Amino acid sequence: MTQQLIAKRSLLGARVKSVSAPRVLLGETSYVDDIKLPGMLYLAFARSTSPHSNLESVNIEKALGEDGVLTAITGDQISREIQPFPIFASPDGVRPVRKYPIAVGKVRYVGEIIAAIVGESRSSAEDGAESVVVEYVPRDPIVNLDAALQPNSSLVIDEWGTNEAYFKEIKAGNIEQALANADFVLKAKFKIQRQYGSPMEPRSVVASYDPSMDYITLYTSTQWPHLVRTVLARMLGIGEHKIRVIAPDVGGGFGNKQDVYPEEILAAYLARKLRRPIKWTASRSEDAISTVHARDQIHKVEFAVTRDGTLLGVKDEILADLGAFHTMSIGPQLVTVATLPGAYKIKNWHIMLRCITTNKTPVGAYRGFGASESNFVLERSVDLIARELKLDPAKVRLKNFVQANEFPYRTALGSEYDSGNYANCLRWALVMAGYEGFKKEQIQLRNQGRLVGIGISFVVESTGIGSSKEMASDGFKVYGGYDNATVRVERSGSVSVLTGLCPHGQGLDTTLAQICADEFGVTIEDVRINWGDTMTSPYGFGTWGSRSAITGSTVMKMSIDKVKQKATEIAAYALNVNKENMEFSEGKFFARDRSQKVLSLRQVAEIAYSASDLPDGMEPGLSATSFYDPPSPSYAYGVHLPIVEVDRDSGKIILLKYFVVHDCGTMINPSIVEGQLQGGIAQGIGGSLLEEIRYDEEGQPLAANFLDYLIPTANDVENIEIEHLETPSKINPYGVKGVGEGGAIAPPAAIASAVENALAHLGVKITETPMTPERILGLIKNRDLRDA
Repeated sequence: MTQQLIAKRSLLGARVKSVSAPRVLLGETSYVDDIKLPGMLYLAFARSTSPHSNLESVNIEKALGEDGVLTAITGDQISREIQPFPIFASPDGVRPVRKYPIAVGKVRYVGEIIAAIVGESRSSAEDGAESVVVEYVPRDPIVNLDAALQPNSSLVIDEWGTNEAYFKEIKAGNIEQALANADFVLKAKFKIQRQYGSPMEPRSVVASYDPSMDYITLYTSTQWPHLVRTVLARMLGIGEHKIRVIAPDVGGGFGNKQDVYPEEILAAYLARKLRRPIKWTASRSEDAISTVHARDQIHKVEFAVTRDGTLLGVKDEILADLGAFHTMSIGPQLVTVATLPGAYKIKNWHIMLRCITTNKTPVGAYRGFGASESNFVLERSVDLIARELKLDPAKVRLKNFVQANEFPYRTALGSEYDSGNYANCLRWALVMAGYEGFKKEQIQLRNQGRLVGIGISFVVESTGIGSSKEMASDGFKVYGGYDNATVRVERSGSVSVLTGLCPHGQGLDTTLAQICADEFGVTIEDVRINWGDTMTSPYGFGTWGSRSAITGSTVMKMSIDKVKQKATEIAAYALNVNKENMEFSEGKFFARDRSQKVLSLRQVAEIAYSASDLPDGMEPGLSATSFYDPPSPSYAYGVHLPIVEVDRDSGKIILLKYFVVHDCGTMINPSIVEGQLQGGIAQGIGGSLLEEIRYDEEGQPLAANFLDYLIPTANDVENIEIEHLETPSKINPYGVKGVGEGGAIAPPAAIASAVENALAHLGVKITETPMTPERILGLIKNRDLRDA
């Protein structure tokens, strides 16, 4: 009997099917725009058509005369009634700015809100928005970094007296000596384009107000409802106990919804003012110019190496385009800096980061959060170094990797890598891709006129970051990293988990349920994961930064252990057994030496809630709450090896194969892991080949819809093969590392490496994304003309 009870099956590592898949497939989901409340009004916005102008006047009289329009407000009005946005991604040295949900006195980018209009229908509100009369006093638009840095440049934020929002200089080792001692110094300029996350569901908000309780309920498509509530309370000057924020089903976030937006504040403000529910849902073109953009960096690099390929040091001057600045505009750039060392033992650094404002949509979070940019710069540099020194790029990587016996390893810039085996990962991928055989085959294919190449990109991803003191210099610390979970065994023996996370497609309802079911010995069907509602979910920082599996599983286990401890005491008392002699397995409590005495979890829960046979002084119920703040990140890693073919006549890049070996520590559910990697790779392919938010010289956006902003289709992401290493992290109890962003970080450098390899005989160098057919064809033709 004892042996049978102890024998434990484990759900950890099992390919459990998604618990939410049936609901999604049957169309039973509920997104913000699906919400319909009695007496619903609709919100629309007059947005700036000028990238940079003073506002001489904003006349809303004509808008108020439109049929069905109930009210309209401007920046001058709103600035007298609410507080400005807190800039909560705010390291020491960031210039302060007062930013309201509606422009006050000046517009700084096309798409900035000039007036908010409420109508009885969406069409009446939009008609009202079109009727707002604006008198602009145009100013020179700043649309590129060179213009922004000129001494007499027009200023995006006048009170600063400069367009530089933030400067940071980092030194480690002795870069000047490394450059002097180098056998070769690579000098290169890299450019990473501006992107938009393009979630399937545009941003959407519904706000309602209960005047009897002075209570706001806000439904919003967000990744962090508690942060929205905190910021909303501060800006409206009311207590958080009078605000409920609900994130229902969210149709993609990718970091773009890891922010607090003007539309959320205005919907809540106006619902309270008018005492009626209000809805706003962005059109695709509206979403593309008002949702934060990302990336947009230029790096000027000097890379010191020895003749045998030893990497000595890096000097990097980074110019980061922030756009017109918002709450999360600073942050990705600091991750860029911190992740520059990658997988390599580089001791000497000098980094100068300049974050510059321009008259474009503000930047913010997007999958990769600054790490995609650093990976492109680092991995492209390693390839170019190998090429100049006539070395195999794989061997240069192997030579410079942090070795397995060197973990934990602290980089020269201060990051501490917890565990890994980088060399084994790369060697496995080389075998998967048939790397040595391909190099021979490539010669034959080139003789046939085919331009085929193989590339490498190795990525180290910081996951599960804890609270950041560096990001909160203004005293309003909302950029935390801890999380919170309540675990409650119900009277029936089923389990409810309340988490501060806010998943939106990551499969966390499945992975957390797996862990919980495994710990309690119940079925997954007996576990419910609850999130996304500030009334019922404990305060937490949502889902972002490849953190949720780490923080969510760890804090949930802390609460589970507390519940188990209490349940064990109850069972021991009921069975008249010393609690030290009790065991728990497969949902049953039993005496180690008298196995015939057994109580199920359900029986113990019945005792706990009926309070019929509890130890003296013990409170009824069977629940516990815990908080967890990761002491340091866990570092996942992987290598991407694509094989591509370049069409000489059109410049189109065709992905023939895409090989990945990835290590995210212990895999809770391999199917979820692979889904995250495949989704990330798809976005990485888009950033490599297609996606770019461009502006003309006058500051007008040129890609505000999917006719101009191209994203990959299913046909573009075929033939992905994934293998896994599992090097458990030592920082958390399950050995988990995050997986949300690694798939998106590596593809630009990997595909650029493969394209450059395919065109190596032409001397082509790829230092910029995206690699559009026009850009590649231009490189080919330029080389052909030179050769002619």
